[in-house]
Amino acid sequence: MSVFKRVINNGCHDSRKACIKSLNSLCLICKRTKIIALLFLIMLPGLLLRLYGLKWGLPNERHLFSYHPDEFYMVGAVLNMDPQHLDFNPGFFNYGTLFIYLMAIVSAIVKLFIFPQTDAGWMALYILSGRIISAFLGSLSIGLVFLSARRLGGLKAALISALFLSFWPMHLIHSHFATVDIAAAFFVALALWLCCRIYDGEDKAILWAALSSGLAAATRYNTALVFAAVPTALWLRPRVYPKPDKRRLLLLCPAALLGFFIGCPYAFLMPSEFIPAVKHAQQLIACGLGDLFQHTSPGWIYHLQTNFVYGLGLPAALTAVSAVIYNLRSNRGKMLLLWAMLFYLLIGAAQVKFMRYMLPLTPALAVASGLFMKQLLERHCGKLRMFVMLPVLFVLMYTVIYGLSFSFLMGGPDGRDLIADKFKDIEAGHSVAVMNLPNFSTPPLLWYNGGKVAPELYRQSLKGCRLNPEVVSFNVGDLQRLSSDYLVLSEYDYREVARQHPENFAACMSAINKQYRLTLAVVTVPHLGPLRFSKGFPPHDLLYVYPETRLYRRKE
Repeated sequence: MSVFKRVINNGCHDSRKACIKSLNSLCLICKRTKIIALLFLIMLPGLLLRLYGLKWGLPNERHLFSYHPDEFYMVGAVLNMDPQHLDFNPGFFNYGTLFIYLMAIVSAIVKLFIFPQTDAGWMALYILSGRIISAFLGSLSIGLVFLSARRLGGLKAALISALFLSFWPMHLIHSHFATVDIAAAFFVALALWLCCRIYDGEDKAILWAALSSGLAAATRYNTALVFAAVPTALWLRPRVYPKPDKRRLLLLCPAALLGFFIGCPYAFLMPSEFIPAVKHAQQLIACGLGDLFQHTSPGWIYHLQTNFVYGLGLPAALTAVSAVIYNLRSNRGKMLLLWAMLFYLLIGAAQVKFMRYMLPLTPALAVASGLFMKQLLERHCGKLRMFVMLPVLFVLMYTVIYGLSFSFLMGGPDGRDLIADKFKDIEAGHSVAVMNLPNFSTPPLLWYNGGKVAPELYRQSLKGCRLNPEVVSFNVGDLQRLSSDYLVLSEYDYREVARQHPENFAACMSAINKQYRLTLAVVTVPHLGPLRFSKGFPPHDLLYVYPETRLYRRKE
């Protein structure tokens, strides 16, 4: 009888263990399902904002190139490849080639459904494919930031971090472009999320994080610095976790090199092409691009006072700086930010200071800002809590409104098109002066708008143009000799002259006003309903979507 009881008891005990195990598994599944659902709900608004206005400035029957000056180079690199003959060399190494390969894959899929009949149509197809990639990778970055902040600071920090990255204009606007910057920021975000897992003792993430850093470098070379976050996470993680397997540590660099090889194989297969191209690109960044960025403050200051203030909004920029200072006090903050400080020191030393160079930092800054704000909310209680909550809510609301105001610029009519529409009613044969060869900032008065990319196409497009374009420069001598019936002026034509040589700018405008009267000026500023933000002097690559454009007519 006692034997029978023991058998019964053992069976009941095993059944209870099985039930508890099943319940735990069910709870884990439910928890993961909730997180996945929450993650989807967080990424969806960011994706919709990034898909809205995705056709902005695409090539069409009026202009061959898009209104972004760098997208053509991505298209050219895709067209350089010949998959049918197993030639996957893009022949363009100013950037890593991973984004170019992704663009080639997506464009091949899009071709199955769209068959454009014109050169501009094919150009638009390739650019739209690249923009789709940027939009989705930008949205996935929001999810990765959410997961990283949740590991480091809980759900509240995760929600705030995701909100920041969703609405920061520098990330939101560049997620509409077929360029490498958002893709590089995505792989940085992926590497940082994996580093957060390493920090929590998950050794399986070590090699994946190293691989991700290699993929980031294969997209934009200088993001290779995120690799430093991997050993930093191992070094700073709590000592309660066992030391990682030495074999994994020995494979760190090979894993990173593998990631770089996957995305940029011709760096190894064709070093004779790769090395000179990279040296040339780095030399341009180090030495500068003509008058652009001349007489500006050093990069370490310029990025703070211009790129971050315009790219994040002043309240969010101040929050991000405060968050960096605050989080560097903890090991988790050092794991997240030490590599970013090294990156900032490197980029700040360059003479070229585009805002997009800061995009790889946005995942780390978003997480740090979320952690900082969460601490602000939780450290204070009682009446003091309300005084802290109000500034936090103001920063979050300002960021949302500021981001939306830029997002809606992408869907509205572009000033270049509005100026070009004015010429529909002008009789053929009239002459019109434009500054330099027609480029991305020039209203599409003729089909070619590629600047110095292909001058022979400019000469061909003149044959079918109903107007007589005259190319001049923005200087007093040329403007005084002008005899054209009309004059078209873009903000990009004069903004550097106005900043660096105000007296010369005043003389040029005086020469214009003596001979011409202003017919139409399209001045767009970020706005949301009645709320309008001051234009100021925005970063060069944020102004792409809203440059001021003017049309002048010769006085009688």
